[in-house]
Amino acid sequence: PYDIVRKMRASILVLGPILARAGQARVSLPGGCAIGNRPIDLHLKALEAIGAELEMSAGYVTATAPGGRLSGGRYRFPVVSVGATENVVMAAVTAKGASWIENAAREPEIVDLCRCLVAMGARIDGIGSETLRFAFIDGAYGDLELLVVLLLKVAATALCLGMGFSGGVFSPALVIGSLFGAFFGTVMAALTGGATSALVVYAVCGMVAVTAPVIGAPLTTVVIVLELTGSYPLTIAALASVALANLVASRLFGRSFFDYQLRARGLDLSGGRSRALLASRSIADIVTPRFTAVPVDRTVAQARTIMQGAGVADASLLDDAGHYMGTLRLQDLLGAPDTEPAVRLQDPRHLIMTSDTRLWDAMQALRDFVGERVPVVDGNGRLVGTVVESDLIRAYLDLMGEMREEEHGTR
Repeated sequence: PYDIVRKMRASILVLGPILARAGQARVSLPGGCAIGNRPIDLHLKALEAIGAELEMSAGYVTATAPGGRLSGGRYRFPVVSVGATENVVMAAVTAKGASWIENAAREPEIVDLCRCLVAMGARIDGIGSETLRFAFIDGAYGDLELLVVLLLKVAATALCLGMGFSGGVFSPALVIGSLFGAFFGTVMAALTGGATSALVVYAVCGMVAVTAPVIGAPLTTVVIVLELTGSYPLTIAALASVALANLVASRLFGRSFFDYQLRARGLDLSGGRSRALLASRSIADIVTPRFTAVPVDRTVAQARTIMQGAGVADASLLDDAGHYMGTLRLQDLLGAPDTEPAVRLQDPRHLIMTSDTRLWDAMQALRDFVGERVPVVDGNGRLVGTVVESDLIRAYLDLMGEMREEEHGTR
């Protein structure tokens, strides 16, 4: 009512938020300022610049937003005004287009108001500076701005990862993806004359298209979109984007960027959890120092006698320093001349391992292995022991059993 509001200078501050909320507002002209007579022309000019239609009559200001929502725009205050900045900020946060407020007030109450609005879901750039931009809406950024920020973010992320800085790639993937999607959307709008979806659709689809292949969690990214937006149409668009992005990424790069990071640390998840566990264990615990050695200068008859005396079907050829030179098979020696050097009958397909050989690699190497024991050598090629095939299989079964017990919570 005029009789009450005319005594309160701050009453004009309800004009912006009511207009933004209801699409129309009628407020009495204010009064009662202790400083003196201060016009409200800056309030009205700023609101008019972002799409409001104004009319003053009989001591009242009537503001209307055509179509029920402000269009957005750009306004520069000729002089700094705290109250006018507050008014236009509360109106601009719901505008359907972009808004720029220049020469805005920077007092603590302006900063707190902007932070409050951001906490309530608004998107405001430049808080605390003289230029406020209401972003992440159509037209908030130009093509060139999006491209520059995108390239700078990619360069900064690559530099940080290359220099080994701490941190992950999840957040950079979100930002780079949304920037790329928004840039693609603005380009498509320019090419088609504006006959495209809203910019937010492109930004969200770009975000999930980049993030899902990077972290290797396509369903998680889709669920994030659904939980944050509550929009099924937007979630369906994100789902289509994720499906296409994962198909392309899997063809070009494999599973995800996280897989590359884990593989660099010796943990390969591409074959599943069982393979990762097998690849994390070495054969050192199942190496036995028992083996049958045949000096490299022995004849067939001498080698045959050594092997028959030990009751083994294969033996290792060693030089004087204990270096492994090859494997002899008793079946190969039975029909050979007694005086022939045994080294000539060594198995050309012999298999050797080291104590650091992973269980996964050992199991794969045994696919075509024929024999009793696999020689194990050190870094200098000296024979340190052997691995029995049955011990490898037992170690594999024990590890799989531990994994199942852990999964079912029976340990």
